[in-house]
Amino acid sequence: MGNRTHLYIDRLHFQWRNQLPSFLTFLFKPGDLYTEPAELGEDDEDEWYEEVGFRTSCRSSLEALDRQGYTVDFFSEIYDFFKDELEDGYRDCLEEEIARSKNYSLEPAEYAKLAEEHIGRFPVLDARQQLVDFSKFIGALYAPGLTSAPFDKPYRLDGGDGSVIEIQADEFIHGGVGGGTTSHYVDFESLQMYLLDRHIEFPPSILTVAQMFEEHFLWEYPEVISLMFTRLVLESASPDAEIRLEVRDFIEDLDEARQLHTTSARALAEKLHLYNRAFGKLVATEVDPRNAYIRAEVNRLLAECDQATTNAAKGRKLELLIETLFSIPDELQVEEKRLNTGDEEIDLTIRNNVQRPFWIGLRSPLLFVECKNWTSRVGSAEVRDFETKVRNHHAMTRLGFFVGLNGFTSEAANSLRRVGREDYHIVLIDRADISAYLNSNEDVLPWLERCASRLY
Repeated sequence: MGNRTHLYIDRLHFQWRNQLPSFLTFLFKPGDLYTEPAELGEDDEDEWYEEVGFRTSCRSSLEALDRQGYTVDFFSEIYDFFKDELEDGYRDCLEEEIARSKNYSLEPAEYAKLAEEHIGRFPVLDARQQLVDFSKFIGALYAPGLTSAPFDKPYRLDGGDGSVIEIQADEFIHGGVGGGTTSHYVDFESLQMYLLDRHIEFPPSILTVAQMFEEHFLWEYPEVISLMFTRLVLESASPDAEIRLEVRDFIEDLDEARQLHTTSARALAEKLHLYNRAFGKLVATEVDPRNAYIRAEVNRLLAECDQATTNAAKGRKLELLIETLFSIPDELQVEEKRLNTGDEEIDLTIRNNVQRPFWIGLRSPLLFVECKNWTSRVGSAEVRDFETKVRNHHAMTRLGFFVGLNGFTSEAANSLRRVGREDYHIVLIDRADISAYLNSNEDVLPWLERCASRLY
């Protein structure tokens, strides 16, 4: 089974396999150490302990996180980094669940439509509100007795011999993966399995946040994700409730437990030093790691644009690709996605803070972006519709980018000649333009400037 670190916050239990995340000790003071001696046999000479760990109140741990700046607002920014990927993952799972419920009897596009209709029944929440709602949701689960909807259906577990074992929700969530006796604690892994098996029954925001604590995210960003999880669960608990960390599996003796704060601080410092040594030269040179990341992401998303099987999925992948290109810290920032003004919808609204003469001269504080991942080329009617959106907001927007991955008709390009006489400008970008960027050493801003400099 391997060694495990156990964290208990109020009535929630979480565990890490084969690791003791360094930051966890910072939730406690050295004086919070506790032990429970084990019963020794007659032949036992060395004293040992049934439990060794740290415990304090949730209020004390929250105060420690606040002092270090690890607030909900801070983690909202972290969560925003993952939000698009998580929402795409949620939609894919929702579509698959809907398809199963319909016995795969419909066309793929119908599942995407039904998924969007389902999502549309819930309010659109920003990153912070999603995290707050997730904390409230966790807090509501602490008391045993989960029998009403959406916890009124059993969890179906593969018996390993072709049979299916049904475990009632309350028993499964409070008793762990194996079911059995219902415990005082909510087992988070079991709760997560239950949630992510029912995308139709739980609010999208709850499931989107829950996905962030899956193993592949914890493996990729262990300290960041674990720290965010701890903050959200502490928010869900009563301030006077207990938080307890069990570390018995990771220490040899009591002295090692007493030195755990110092050891953990040293481990984090060494890790930071190693990362600075490994990547410091890269940051110090003219090679921009961010541009390397953007190219890798754009290349990956371009392939996913072609692999997507539904029109909705194709559109989302292209929007995510373009959002990646137009997200440059302190210069270009995505302000709104799929903005609906009542009369029109704008795929992406970009805040323009670029202080280069080219961009200043455009006098366009906002940029509009339209994305079409069609199998056919985009025609003049769609370009004129987008032109109208830009013209309607010309006080703030004088530059619009229309991205048609598979190109534009000659009529579409010709229709822009008249626009050249106006005080706004429409830029057409296709697959060839994106490929040119990927195959060059050019940064994003100069590439966008070249695209925007074309006269039609």
